[in-house]
Amino acid sequence: MALFCANRLAIGTANWGQEYNGVKVPESEQEKILDFCQEVGIDMIDTATAYEWDWTRLEDYFKVIVKVSAGDDISAIKAARPCWIMTHNLQELPCAKNIQGASLYNVEDCLRLKFQYIDLLQVPYSLYDRRFESLLSMWKECYVQIHVRSIFLRGRILEKATPHECISFCLMNPNVDRVIMGVDSLQQLQDNLAELIKMDSLEVTDETILDPRQW
Repeated sequence: MALFCANRLAIGTANWGQEYNGVKVPESEQEKILDFCQEVGIDMIDTATAYEWDWTRLEDYFKVIVKVSAGDDISAIKAARPCWIMTHNLQELPCAKNIQGASLYNVEDCLRLKFQYIDLLQVPYSLYDRRFESLLSMWKECYVQIHVRSIFLRGRILEKATPHECISFCLMNPNVDRVIMGVDSLQQLQDNLAELIKMDSLEVTDETILDPRQW
């Protein structure tokens, strides 16, 4: 059974092609994670050329976001048909062809981008980091998709909150289209989603319970 919020989740791959935050996910574990994503309905993968991971091997099931850097062959990346191509560097956006979105790191960049046409905006957002919160509705009014990342802040937030609380906080914001989370293993992903999966399992179809006229 697909997770009810699966279409608002995405998996980050910063540690799939190289070590990130002290971990590099083995290919065998990546396959397990991808299989599990299909099982629960998570269909989006967030990656970047800087991650040095070959996303072109993914099955057609997955929608791929690729963040690019200066010097990348954008035409070749486009030919591989990712769902979105974004820039890691805001300064490259005005002159870059085939760029559909931008990944930002501070509010000043967001304000500078106000009059640039993009389809997708990716920003850090979490229980700790709410710098962009007041600006998200402005972008939604411009029909821009908003994806949030750094929801655990490399685990710092997990000292005071659970993964479920971190994920749910982001999902509760109606302006957030996708919540991107990185994982070190299949077990970690399953643990992060355990409470959401539990909520799914509570669904019942017995109308003697659901219909107050039958109570």
